[in-house]
Amino acid sequence: MVIEKMIFGRRIYLDANIFIYLLEGYPAFIPVLTELFSLIDSGKLQAVTSELTLAETIARNEYQS
Repeated sequence: MVIEKMIFGRRIYLDANIFIYLLEGYPAFIPVLTELFSLIDSGKLQAVTSELTLAETIARNEYQS
């Protein structure tokens, strides 16, 4: 796994761009995002984010609808 070797520590912060790329399905990022979320789902990584990330993601989604 490429991502696992690049991340130091167990806890990571996910900014709005991660969720925007995932929701919009950017083909270039699908493999790395799949790997990232698999690590989170398996418990190898712990992800945190913020209310601002949620607001930015929702606003971006609403703007493009």
